[in-house]
Amino acid sequence: MEEGLFRKAKPVFVPGRADKPDTLAAFRCDFTAEKGETYTLTIAAHTFYRVYVNGAFLGAGPAEGGGLRRFLRTYDAV
Repeated sequence: MEEGLFRKAKPVFVPGRADKPDTLAAFRCDFTAEKGETYTLTIAAHTFYRVYVNGAFLGAGPAEGGGLRRFLRTYDAV
């Protein structure tokens, strides 16, 4: 895994709800894939998530960690 990946990451929060329990949110990212290219989604989450690409289930998490340590999960999104 690339060493500086967390420095490049963009955190996503619901404004005013980052410290509130039981917040349900949905986030969406639209992009145009180039034909023949492969794409990788790398995600770290503190709470539960589900990932879909074009309506197809890709995975769920979070990647488990111990204590304050969190891990990344990587998905191939073709």
